[in-house]
Amino acid sequence: MTTSNLNSGYTYRVSIKGDGGEFTLGEISDVAYSHWVKRTSTELSGYVANPEGSKFEPANDDHRLAAWHDLDEFAHEYGIEHIQQITIESLQGEELISLDGDTARSSGLVEDAYVLGRMPIGDYRGGCIFCRTFEKGYCTYIIQSDVKFDLSKLRLMDGYICGVEAIVGLTYDGTPLEIEEEFGREYADIYAELDRTCPWPDEC
Repeated sequence: MTTSNLNSGYTYRVSIKGDGGEFTLGEISDVAYSHWVKRTSTELSGYVANPEGSKFEPANDDHRLAAWHDLDEFAHEYGIEHIQQITIESLQGEELISLDGDTARSSGLVEDAYVLGRMPIGDYRGGCIFCRTFEKGYCTYIIQSDVKFDLSKLRLMDGYICGVEAIVGLTYDGTPLEIEEEFGREYADIYAELDRTCPWPDEC
């Protein structure tokens, strides 16, 4: 980790570079589940990536699904799995702090946010579909404060989504930060899987 003297500015930009993507978790009907569970993950992923005109489009309307990004009844998150670099700078362009993902974790900056998991249940009528993209790029957040930047107040919120661990948000002094700029997509592939399970086991 490298640091320089903080200036008197009160607006800062946090930039995170790494690998991650967009995640959705939704529900599909029992009829659709019965159809797609017999297909390969390649067919399912290819279909929800672009349902209109897909070569995997089913003939039966009851088997058709929305595009992956709309299959989000239970969750829709953006996250970074593998952090390469975190930088904090003033809006004047002066870099204040730079550290890698391992240093961020060992420094106590990463905090558990929630676990969105799945477990088998009895007669759940339908199934869940988990979709995700694979992307490489960055995202940025803005911090506005009445006092100078304090690294000890920054937290990276770690979420667990269907077995995938990813940073799903940032807070500063306990306040959630809004994304200034979303993930810059250098590449993006769609992957989908389904399971006859409930994403909220305590409520089923």
